[in-house]
Amino acid sequence: MDAGTTLVDTADIYGAGHSEELIGRVLGPRRSEITLATKFGGDVDERGRLVPGMGRADYIRGALTASLRRLGTDHVDLYYLHRLDPSTPVEDTVGVLAELVREGLIGHIGLSEVSGATLRRAHAVHPVAAVQTEYSLLSRAPEADVLPACRELGVGFVAYSPLGRGLLGGTVRTAEDLGPRDWRRGNPRFQADNLPHNVSLAEAVATLADASGISAAQLALAWLLHRKPSRSPAPAGPPTPAPTRRRPTSPWTPPSSHASRSSSRPARSRDRRPTRPTWPTSTPADGRLGRPKAAPRRPGRRQCRTRARTSSGLR
Repeated sequence: MDAGTTLVDTADIYGAGHSEELIGRVLGPRRSEITLATKFGGDVDERGRLVPGMGRADYIRGALTASLRRLGTDHVDLYYLHRLDPSTPVEDTVGVLAELVREGLIGHIGLSEVSGATLRRAHAVHPVAAVQTEYSLLSRAPEADVLPACRELGVGFVAYSPLGRGLLGGTVRTAEDLGPRDWRRGNPRFQADNLPHNVSLAEAVATLADASGISAAQLALAWLLHRKPSRSPAPAGPPTPAPTRRRPTSPWTPPSSHASRSSSRPARSRDRRPTRPTWPTSTPADGRLGRPKAAPRRPGRRQCRTRARTSSGLR
């Protein structure tokens, strides 16, 4: 914070709630200096499948109550749906979140890893302030569908893993660079058939960076920031209001509509979080990174979960 950080982004599943507890202790009396974002709805079962029902009113309210307790605050500035609930229409989920905005418990609504079509449906119920999806030089699927929708609606875009989950930071070149409990060992892009190809892309970026006298990580972040000022990179570390409650205030202002970005049940700890294809992420099934070759067809109502993740053009 002393260095100028203004946004803290976490989730109730990170460390099974420990991340929120730690952030709450750190912020303490300086809470008002920070835009605080957290997420709900990312729990999975033992097979790595999303638990149904996390987009319903009772779950959302219970998750928010638990997050507020861990964070030691009476509101969060930005509350994300971590993954789309397959059993609940997004309109219903956003309707509940809109109630929380009116009650002053949350400032703004965010979505994570959704398609452009889903974003449009959600935004029609209540303005969505931000969409968070993986985006980097190595993972450019959002360009096909999500980013155009964000520009159309004036929704901010938060790019998570802007360093390609470590590849662009130069810390991962072989599977041995990952610890025995590192969740990336289960990610397709770090498997033996894909890692050499993905490392070759990262090395090409490193070569360009060397020619400019900067690191590959600096080049990757500069590229991302240059894409659009409304896009905010979010680097990740290793693995009518009620009269009795004030409306939250925040130094962060979401993009205007005319501009061009813990759960109540036990969550899995971060180092055990599955990243199987059944858990919706932006990683394509084959795990090979690259630029999308063509825009996918716009998904229909039943195909609303991040179509981009399976059409990113990766070999």
